[in-house]
Amino acid sequence: MGEGDVRHTDQAAIMIQKRQRGMSTRKALMSVQEACKVPGVKTRECAWALLSTAINERCPVKFFPCTSSEDCVAALQEARTSRTPVAIQFSCGDSHEFAGEGLENDQFQAAQLGAVSGAFLVRHLAPAYGATVLLHVNCQEAELPWLSGLLELDECFLAEKGEPMFSSFSVQLPSWKIKEYKTFFDKIKSRGSPLQVSLVDDADPSVLLPLSDRLFAPTAYAPSESVAKVAVFSAKSYDIEWLRNANKSQGRPAKLFFHDLLLSEKTVHLATGCFAVCAFVNDDVNEAVVKAMKKKGVKLIALRCAGFNNVDLDQVRDSRLKVCRVPAYSPDAVSEHAVALMCSLNRKIPQAWRKTQSGNFTLDGQLGFDMLGKRVGIVGTGKIGSITARILKRGFGCEVVGYDKFKNPYIMNEEPEGLGIPYVELDELFATCDIISLHAPLLPATRHMINAEAISKMKKGVIIVNTSRGGLIDTMALLEGLKSHRVSAAGLDVYEDEGDYFFEDCSHEMIEDDILARLLTFPNVTLTAHQAFFTKEALNEISNTTLRNIVGVYESGTPPKQFGKLDTEVELPRKREGSKFMSPMNNSTMSLKSTLKKAPANVIEMGRTDSVEDLVGHRGSTWFEDKVIFPANIPGTPSRKKAFVKAQGGCLLPLRVAVFSCKQYDRDSLVSMDRSLGTGIEFMCHDVQLSAETASLAQGCYAVVVFVNDEVDEECIEALHGFNVKLIALRCAGFNNVHLDKAEELGIGVCRVPAYSPYAVAEHAITLMTSLNRRIPQAWAKTRSGNFSLEGQLGFDMTGKKVGVIGTGKIGQIAATILKRGYECDVIAYDVFKSPVIEEMGIKYVELDEIFRTSDVITIHAPLMPATHHMVNREAVEKMKPGVVIINCSRGGLIDTQAMLWGLKQKIIGGAGLDVFEEEADYFFNDLSNSFVHHDDFARLLSLPNVIITAHQAFFTKEALAEIAKTTLNNIAGFFKDGVTPKQTPGGKGPGMETMVKPQK
Repeated sequence: MGEGDVRHTDQAAIMIQKRQRGMSTRKALMSVQEACKVPGVKTRECAWALLSTAINERCPVKFFPCTSSEDCVAALQEARTSRTPVAIQFSCGDSHEFAGEGLENDQFQAAQLGAVSGAFLVRHLAPAYGATVLLHVNCQEAELPWLSGLLELDECFLAEKGEPMFSSFSVQLPSWKIKEYKTFFDKIKSRGSPLQVSLVDDADPSVLLPLSDRLFAPTAYAPSESVAKVAVFSAKSYDIEWLRNANKSQGRPAKLFFHDLLLSEKTVHLATGCFAVCAFVNDDVNEAVVKAMKKKGVKLIALRCAGFNNVDLDQVRDSRLKVCRVPAYSPDAVSEHAVALMCSLNRKIPQAWRKTQSGNFTLDGQLGFDMLGKRVGIVGTGKIGSITARILKRGFGCEVVGYDKFKNPYIMNEEPEGLGIPYVELDELFATCDIISLHAPLLPATRHMINAEAISKMKKGVIIVNTSRGGLIDTMALLEGLKSHRVSAAGLDVYEDEGDYFFEDCSHEMIEDDILARLLTFPNVTLTAHQAFFTKEALNEISNTTLRNIVGVYESGTPPKQFGKLDTEVELPRKREGSKFMSPMNNSTMSLKSTLKKAPANVIEMGRTDSVEDLVGHRGSTWFEDKVIFPANIPGTPSRKKAFVKAQGGCLLPLRVAVFSCKQYDRDSLVSMDRSLGTGIEFMCHDVQLSAETASLAQGCYAVVVFVNDEVDEECIEALHGFNVKLIALRCAGFNNVHLDKAEELGIGVCRVPAYSPYAVAEHAITLMTSLNRRIPQAWAKTRSGNFSLEGQLGFDMTGKKVGVIGTGKIGQIAATILKRGYECDVIAYDVFKSPVIEEMGIKYVELDEIFRTSDVITIHAPLMPATHHMVNREAVEKMKPGVVIINCSRGGLIDTQAMLWGLKQKIIGGAGLDVFEEEADYFFNDLSNSFVHHDDFARLLSLPNVIITAHQAFFTKEALAEIAKTTLNNIAGFFKDGVTPKQTPGGKGPGMETMVKPQK
């Protein structure tokens, strides 16, 4: 430190000292904070001598001299990267070394205050660096008067942050002064801070025994505690916030010490003197750690999770400790996350999010399938597995089967008491399921239950989802399954060796785990870093149950039951069987059986799918010329097919249609369906939009086939009439882009596909809703960059949330069914025309204003008409509940984009999932990644982290493309033969829906 630096330090410290006169301790503390922000002031570079011998013996770390701000930052970075504490010795005497000898008294005091400022700053900086700092105070005899001020500073920090500023104290003094400073020592010991006292004379060491019988042991001298002291490991910012809130709401029954470190043999010393250790899923509570806890006086291991496979229960039993857990923090959170993963994988939401952000609005590679009717296997049918099964069966209409060693009556019993789901053997589940969701516990018998042999039995194209424990899957076998396309996608919230990475931001370093790194290279793998539990409701339940468990054991020796029925104390094995971790299977079985008897609906869990066939069909070769796709020869079929009806003059002529906005998948589905139906239509496919300028491409065609963004206005229709076009066939449900009056005037028929797949659109709305809530795209991107922290990923439980459904036609009805019967949301609806289906489900129709005012989520399924244009405008947004999530899979013009942007900026709208945009025609279905978005509002929407935009892909499933192609071809053939189009009867059921469109009079 240079001479100028010392001068700045002295000036700043003297300024603080002067401001202290007449101030309260809190105000003085604030002045210290202000001084640390003064440009050029070097107070932050003062008084660091790392690694006092006492702390170094227990926290071996790299030595940092810390004589500059750069050194301080380097020390904190070292603490983060090595994941071990940095031990900093703060000594009042160090200021002599920095400021020089022979200072006047005022200058000396100022330098001392500068040192305190530096200590305070580093204590604040540590959380930002993800580091744990143990600030050790070392006082010589001459500096003992400073103890009073330091303790006041410590009290202020404790009041503000909920934890002491200084981790430990050591004092050197002659034996005759012990009684003089006994009050200070009492204060130090009363807050649980370790204290070491060393004699500087030849007095009998026995005089120290009342203070401490050994280093860092607040034993006999500590006053009696009325609250339990708890060392909380793996404590992130959200853990600290929610545990403090719970502790406050329960009357502060515990004193919490937070450590952002994994519990291990290297860090267990931090639990010295604590009644309980609070651990999480990746803390290593092995034999050595449990033995060390016993020696340090720990009585209880309080897990803030349901699983306990990371605890050596045999050693816990031998050490006579207790283990408690949170059996059901939020089964809904985990189940909903599992469904969110499978839906987002199916509809490729992370890829769509990344593509639209980069300006690519094509649907290539985004094809999904309808969840309706798909066979889903639930492996493990405890509480979480049961809720997952309910969402999929009652909500999405999936065919669900289960596997578990212990049958759950709720799964087996027929509705309405149960779900009516059959149990099957594991091999049958593997061989027949389209999706497999794992909810089994990790036991010796279930480890690597998904291995190479199991994957070889699975249906090709299976999707695997795991939100339970990583060890259930042999990751190398999964990688081979992905490479062979046996497994089409995997959604993983857990990984078998996640302990070194999950909950940490490792984006600044290399991932040394080759298997994990390889897994993250697959685009069809979504890895979320153990965030399935991560909802507000779950954190609230975890925090409150954990504290009740600790207080219960502390006061009575037994933790209370959760919800009055679920055992929170973990049953320990009766005898040691030699297993290092977990009790043997026979003991686990006994525990499982007892759980089944006590709470049948909460059994601890255990448990192949026809690949989703490509309904689009044969992909013929094509070539491109001036953006026009010409039909190619199909094997065994003449390129010019004969129409199946007679044309003018009694000759058989080819029935030719022009298909606009035609992508490869459109052409493939039309050609395949034409072969299937034998309609004999010749397709002239163009990937340009239909407009007055491109209408000439329809010359010589009987009909034009158009899509949502084709501009079929008066001028265009007149041009089509000039080319003798007789029919405008929409391959979509909406018709707001066609001038119906002009078409009727010129005698051109207009038809549509009323219900290509209402399930596809409704399921996409739910997928956007759940992906937004659980931040699936952001998690996908974060883990790929090596960031496995959960900051910014907090969601909420869907169950019980109020959801407003605007528009209750077929799509709205399906969305309401999924939300009401599957997720058990509180659903309300608005529509001018009331649906009996909605009312039969007990869903109440309300006014639009009530939807806006009371809904947590709003999903829009109304048609775009003059009366509904900008129905979500500034006035509507101002009425909405703060944090509302808005979903629009209908038409972009229903929402005023500027009003939505305003609501997002004001945080009235918490998130938006948009499959449509009111001026999408210039962007959607085109790759503009080499250009830029001209529309300012649209560009702003794309930049927001809480907005997911998919480029009109809600309809884009294999089933939908097949139904679109079938209905479109039937419409063309029927109109050509009879002058009218047949009614659409999806699935061959129901009275049928009108496909002809007439202008409204």
